[in-house]
Amino acid sequence: MSVKELEARVQALPPRQLEQFADWFDSFRNPAAPELTPGQETELLQRRADFLSNPSLAEPWEGTLERVRQHLHERRVKKTSVR
Repeated sequence: MSVKELEARVQALPPRQLEQFADWFDSFRNPAAPELTPGQETELLQRRADFLSNPSLAEPWEGTLERVRQHLHERRVKKTSVR
């Protein structure tokens, strides 16, 4: 199964199953990853709850990297032209 197929199947899950999947997936996080501060955990849980109650809030990842690159390029050009 490709990543794209997996993504489509995950996105098709009903909200309760998506929540269960997220819990399951989170249990396999990299143990070497830094622990979240209480504030970060609260924010993350709130964003998750917001998404689960209204999935239309999420933005698709497709094109995000290109938008970030474009934004950084524009900042570099602006910074260079100011000098």
